[in-house]
Amino acid sequence: MKQRGFTLLEMLVAIVIFALLTMAAYQVLQGVMRSDEISQKHGERLREVQRAMFLMQRDFTQLASRSARDETEEQRPLIMSEKYLLESDDMGIEMMVLGWRNPQSVIRRSQLQRVAYLMKDEKLIKRFYAHPDAVVGYEPREMVILNDVEELSFRFHGSSGWSDQVSDSNQLPRAIEVKLTHKDFGELRRVFLSPEGSRAPVASQAQEDANNNTNQGDSSDSGNSGSNNSGSQPDPDAS
Repeated sequence: MKQRGFTLLEMLVAIVIFALLTMAAYQVLQGVMRSDEISQKHGERLREVQRAMFLMQRDFTQLASRSARDETEEQRPLIMSEKYLLESDDMGIEMMVLGWRNPQSVIRRSQLQRVAYLMKDEKLIKRFYAHPDAVVGYEPREMVILNDVEELSFRFHGSSGWSDQVSDSNQLPRAIEVKLTHKDFGELRRVFLSPEGSRAPVASQAQEDANNNTNQGDSSDSGNSGSNNSGSQPDPDAS
């Protein structure tokens, strides 16, 4: 019996089907690899944000009640924070912190360190000084702790609640709120308790707003009841 082979048309159809299957498998593989790459980049950016927040948390929770002196020996506020401080593109902050490690006191220096946070060219920068007070000839060092930062601001919780400014220049705030806008993650907010805040409870901004609304509602209700009582007259038929 004579065997029949594949015709040219059948071979072409088989080749086309095999090519389509190969292309589909390649596209699926490329999609998986692209998703994995995006996931890795996203995870890396998230770790950068977490690292920056950790550095700020470590400083804000170790604030020192010691003001720095400038070149004229005048004392500065415990915390300096304002728009364009230290040539920042947005808000900046400068303060004194504890915990500057000096193992076995190898270097003759204090464990106090003056640090600052500012934003330049969409970069969150930590600036730190070799001496607590200003010393002529010593320049601070800078370290980029986060990229793609579009906005940076700070708020402070003092005896009168939350404010954009430090209410008392000679007293540490109870808490510091950091708000930054990141290109990938949008607006990020973190509240850090200072050594003062760890001794006393700190109400969040939402709690304060709720309390204010409650107080306003109570005042309104008492005002309405007062007006109703003053407007009522005794019924002559009741007697």
